[in-house]
Amino acid sequence: MYVKYAKECGFSVRKRTTKTNSKGILHIKYYLCKRSGLYKDKKAGSWKVYKFVEEHNHDLIERPDKYFLPTERHLTQLQKHVIHSMSKLNLGPVKAFNVMKTCFGSFEDVGASKVEFKNYKRYSMVFVPFTGIDNHHCNVTFGATLLASETADMYIWLLRVFLKAVGSQPKVVVTNQDPARKKAISAVFVNTRHRLCMWHMMHKLSLKVGVRLCNSTNFKEHIYSVVWTDTLTPEEFELELEVVITEFNLADNDWLFDIFALRESWIPAYYRMEEMSGLM
Repeated sequence: MYVKYAKECGFSVRKRTTKTNSKGILHIKYYLCKRSGLYKDKKAGSWKVYKFVEEHNHDLIERPDKYFLPTERHLTQLQKHVIHSMSKLNLGPVKAFNVMKTCFGSFEDVGASKVEFKNYKRYSMVFVPFTGIDNHHCNVTFGATLLASETADMYIWLLRVFLKAVGSQPKVVVTNQDPARKKAISAVFVNTRHRLCMWHMMHKLSLKVGVRLCNSTNFKEHIYSVVWTDTLTPEEFELELEVVITEFNLADNDWLFDIFALRESWIPAYYRMEEMSGLM
């Protein structure tokens, strides 16, 4: 209520002093004009307003400028999505702001400043866990970090820090097809074998070959029997894969051609059992 009142009058709001009673229970909380006094914030619960001071010692903001008040600047879900999408193209929050301003026409229509765009990017970071396989063949997450972006340079920095902390390179690293990670791994883990995650390779199967084919035939059962097994030799895998592709008329499917062109990086038939130790 006070925030809405402040906006109508032309000022912004912040929290200030809190007081506790003899039992240590918080029972008084001050909300002030943002330009009044020093800042001190504490948590508060449920409250009853007992006093209201309307006077201000500064000029209030005029209506055209109310959108510059800190409490009125915020990002919409669309703007957050734009920031994420542009970051994948190595475009920073300031450029994202300029794009939004161009699209909407003015700061007032954007509803946020460059500061909000920068702060959102700063705190909307990428969580990167490090998961390994222990001597009992169980997954163990033994480290994690937060990255500002998913660029090759950022991953190179991360892997160098990891290498310094751990002291040795893993024998095998499994990732998705992200090119930035691939570049970083080849640059830092020079003695490590890089493999691609089978799940990431196959989870688009229905989209790429057709839902009807996957749901109305036994295609998925056949292709999984060839991919999700470590009992086939490379020669047997080649023969079985050719049978499946011929049976379901998929020789012209570019996506299947592309992923199976990388088969030595993700098909178990091409792995060696000793690779499983030291897997990350």
